[in-house]
Parts: sequence; structure tokens; C-alpha cells
Amino acid sequence: MGVCQVSHGEAAAAAEPGGPHGPVDATWLILQRLDDLRRGQDDLRGDVRSLRTELKADLIGLRDEVKADGKVLRDEFKTDLTGLRDELKSDIASLGMEIDSVRNWSLGLLLLAILGLLAKLLLPGA
Repeated sequence: MGVCQVSHGEAAAAAEPGGPHGPVDATWLILQRLDDLRRGQDDLRGDVRSLRTELKADLIGLRDEVKADGKVLRDEFKTDLTGLRDELKSDIASLGMEIDSVRNWSLGLLLLAILGLLAKLLLPGA
């Protein structure tokens, strides 16, 4: 089994650029596999960095969308609230005018009653 692996390893070593020609020992093969693993790790690290960058960009985009939606909602709420406030002011002003009108009618009726009593007192036949 070891001979088969070394033979296979020798074939792989001979195919690698800069690799030794002829018989190779197991240490060299182990070091080559470690280099392969390091390259794989570097590739994974690069992929993780790329995914982080994409995720960060996506999150920033979502944050901006939420901010924009919040601003739109805030502006709509502000507009609605301003409309309600103006309507309430108008209703209060109308109510004040109606109260003044009732007060004037009440005063007018009171004055009419007082004039009627004065007329009875001052005019004995009335």
C-alpha cells in the first residue's frame, strides 16, 4: 500500500512545476498537501471576505430602504396630523362663533323681556 502511494506521489511530484524528478520522500508529499490546504484556506478566506462585503452592502441597502420608508411614513403622518389640527382649529372657531351667536340671542331675548317689563311699569295700560 505504501509503495502504491509513493508511486502515485512520485507521479504527482513529477507533474508539478518545480517539483523534484525521480523518487520523492513522504515529507515532500506532506508539505505539498499542506501547501494545497493553505491555498484552499486562502480561497475560503477570500470567499468569506467577498460574502461579508456582499452582506454588508445588502444590509446598508436595507437600512437605506427602511430609512426612506420611515421618512415617507413620517411625512405622511405629519401631513395627516397637520390636516387634523387645521380641521380641529376650524371646528373650534365655528363652535366659538355659534356660542357667540347663542349668547347674543340670549342677551337679545333677555333685553326684550326687560323692555317688556319696563313697558308694563311705565305704561299703565300696556
